[in-house]
Amino acid sequence: VAATSIPAPVMLLPPDARAWRRDPTIPPGTTVVLPPSLVHLAPAARRLGLSPCLLADRPRGVSAPPFTLLQSPGMVLFTSGTTGLPRPVYRGMAALLDNSAARLSALGLAAGDGLVVGASLAHGNGLNRLLASMLLGGTLGLLGPVDHRLALATLARSEFTFWSATAHFADVLGRCTLTGPAVVPRVCLLSSPVSRAVFDAFLERFGVPLRQN
Repeated sequence: VAATSIPAPVMLLPPDARAWRRDPTIPPGTTVVLPPSLVHLAPAARRLGLSPCLLADRPRGVSAPPFTLLQSPGMVLFTSGTTGLPRPVYRGMAALLDNSAARLSALGLAAGDGLVVGASLAHGNGLNRLLASMLLGGTLGLLGPVDHRLALATLARSEFTFWSATAHFADVLGRCTLTGPAVVPRVCLLSSPVSRAVFDAFLERFGVPLRQN
């Protein structure tokens, strides 16, 4: 995300270097920025003719430069891949922000409301939720894909008003053994359909309807 604040095209790559050989072909010499957790991918990047840039852990006391993502011309988003491999799509920032603001208004969300994201920030849906959180200015929570106990504890926190849910988690949370109070944000938005049984079980347990994106 921070890399998008620099004046250059940015493409987010999956952590499996074998996928970098697929379309779209990455031009030789392209800089690939690798955080400390992914420096082991540098040899694979060099074999593909790419130029790895290895990031070191930031020393304490070093301040970050101003974050200008919302002032950038646009972003390259990756589709979810539900109809094939994920595809890069360019979206202008003005259109992205207008779309996000309209959705937040329709959902009745206000400045300061917190948002929980269950989707990868490397794909369009997750990045759209990140922009929504920046517009709201509230707390941003990120959920992993498998830990239902952590999900229940996170969603019950009072600072969150909006959960960008997944069909998988909605199904699991509607039928798993509860480890705490049955509390979720008042807006639970799905990007994919769920069955009537999943919808009814979630509503009965949490008192909040699953809403379609």
